[in-house]
Amino acid sequence: MLMKKIGFLLATILFSTITSSFSQTSTHQYINSLNPKINVSFVVHKLESPTSGIARLSTKITPSASLIKIPILTAFLEKVEQGTLSMDDIHIIQEDEIVGGAGELQHHGSNQSVTLGFLAAEMIRTSDNTATNILINYLGMPWINQRIQDYGLQQTSLNRLMMDFQAIEEGKQNYTSAMDLVLLLEAVWNGEILNDESKVIFLNLLQNCEDKSLIAEAVPTYTSYNKTGTLDYVRGDAAILQSGNQTLIMSIIVEGFDELEHAEEIIRNIATQLEKEIRQ
Repeated sequence: MLMKKIGFLLATILFSTITSSFSQTSTHQYINSLNPKINVSFVVHKLESPTSGIARLSTKITPSASLIKIPILTAFLEKVEQGTLSMDDIHIIQEDEIVGGAGELQHHGSNQSVTLGFLAAEMIRTSDNTATNILINYLGMPWINQRIQDYGLQQTSLNRLMMDFQAIEEGKQNYTSAMDLVLLLEAVWNGEILNDESKVIFLNLLQNCEDKSLIAEAVPTYTSYNKTGTLDYVRGDAAILQSGNQTLIMSIIVEGFDELEHAEEIIRNIATQLEKEIRQ
């Protein structure tokens, strides 16, 4: 697959870059100052300079939290392109489809009439778990995972629905990596997966993500197309950042923290440093 070739190329670029320069960066010094139990993985790539990139533990497999909703959105838009599904298709929400956690649909009860396009928008805007699960059921978990593999994402897998506590007790988890998220966002930006119409929808939905408290807040001069993820033990953000003629793809995931606010501070600090370093 083309994506696998792209993934290998980008991984080679990033790893060669980190080997030669990362140990001397301010980001490295900052990470060394953190409690050793805190794990930070990240990738940043400047598209205008194909051989530029900074990475740390970029292929580390981590629980994805809501970052898994990025490949779900991509797979959904592919189905729309194929004509199998439509953004205007109507779905009547059933009582047993409503789950808690993030999102507003849970507060409006069953028998709501919504479009699949609305569900996709809410999946990204408020990270709505009810909307996400409905879309997963339309697409089929095996098909989503097949597309994830076809994209060349080696550390990403969808293994359970959102808020499925029985699956969690059985040890099922959704996974991704900082590298996979950057690869997917870059492939969409470059038109390697979605067509132009779907790409516009994808970017509009990510731009409307309400959580701009991490990477976007750290680099406010950029337009941010992003999706965040949060669990008690994981906080992450993946973003396409665009300013003038410069486009950055950045993903940062933090684990092992005691306080969520500390993880968010870490992400903002690292995003600020990475943006400075990648511009040099």
